[in-house]
Amino acid sequence: MKALINYFCLPVKPNAKYEAENIYMIVEIPYVPAVGTMLKLTNAGEFVEVVDVYLDISHDQYQLNIGLKEPVEDFEWMTWEVMSKQGWKIG
Repeated sequence: MKALINYFCLPVKPNAKYEAENIYMIVEIPYVPAVGTMLKLTNAGEFVEVVDVYLDISHDQYQLNIGLKEPVEDFEWMTWEVMSKQGWKIG
């Protein structure tokens, strides 16, 4: 099943007037993760906790919308350059 994974990274522009960039990745996932599940989406990525799961049935095919826990500590925030190399997109 397709899953739209939502996450965050540091802003693309250094002088941005916001603290985080909304990013996403679309993946095939073999199951519906529960809140609290830890997901690792890329070889270079880290495990991140799932904080919400929604099933969107408004399309021809079902799609899961999965939100990951926002980074808390400064060292957990990755730059857009790093995240884009892992396959994330801005959105």
